Amino acid sequence: MTQKLSVDEFNKYLSKDKKGTYDAISPTAWTVAYRRTFSDIPYSKEIYDELEKNRIKNDAPDLPDEYKFLDMAPLFEARHKLINKLVLAQNYFQILDIASGLTPRGLEMTRNKDVKYVEVDLPEIIKQKRSIVQAILKKDNIPSRINLHLEIGNALSIKDLKKATKHFEKDKPIIIITEGLLRYFDFKEKTIVAKNVNALLKTFGGGWITPDIIYKRNLSPAFVANNERVSKLTGINIEVNKFSSVEAARTFFKNLGFKIQSHGFLEVLSDLVSPEKLKMSQNDVKEIIGPRIVFIMKL
Repeated sequence: MTQKLSVDEFNKYLSKDKKGTYDAISPTAWTVAYRRTFSDIPYSKEIYDELEKNRIKNDAPDLPDEYKFLDMAPLFEARHKLINKLVLAQNYFQILDIASGLTPRGLEMTRNKDVKYVEVDLPEIIKQKRSIVQAILKKDNIPSRINLHLEIGNALSIKDLKKATKHFEKDKPIIIITEGLLRYFDFKEKTIVAKNVNALLKTFGGGWITPDIIYKRNLSPAFVANNERVSKLTGINIEVNKFSSVEAARTFFKNLGFKIQSHGFLEVLSDLVSPEKLKMSQNDVKEIIGPRIVFIMKL
């Protein structure tokens, strides 16, 4: 039977998770995967179902409801769909997804055999992701995706990232995606990632797409509560990692050699299905996703 713990009990469990159930895939990635199940993003339900099988198999407790925070589901659906839209608009077929976690995008985009998709993340996460992908392909009787590659690597290591690009042709441009990563990094770490991306784009050409332009602003109670929970789960103070403004973010990346285009999450408002499933008003959804933006950056 699934264990139901309070937030405090769950946090204590995380601190002594001997089986590594929540160590291999962070609780924040778990919650995003859960929220995606309220969308129509391909493979979202399949990925979450496999996660749940592994959790139950390891007799690990379910996430407390306080950490599931479903009001944020439209945000993650919009983020995914806007990135997809921008990737397809670039018309590039080589994609490097750094700190990819549980994203279904690799499975989704490699349905097109012309696409080469490389996901890079830390060892335990990639081990878990490989298991999940294999289970989905086997269950659905889908042939092996020879154009989907899951590579071990650290976003802060240019050596790791260069190794992951061995699957790409050097005379063709690449799209690099960082989705949900930079908010956990301080400004020194953000700089390292940006310099690593810069080095890769000098080799291949192409662009960098990231929605991680998290800046300081007046937040609704829902966002404040969500950020507090994320900080509790990760032990990272999200507030100190924020840009002071959108313009400050532009200046930060411009000084590191990038020119920037900006796109708002509202561009995909009409494509969202989670608000209706969760009985959320359009005004509530606009309040949640309205201020959020994605940068497309090129050298």
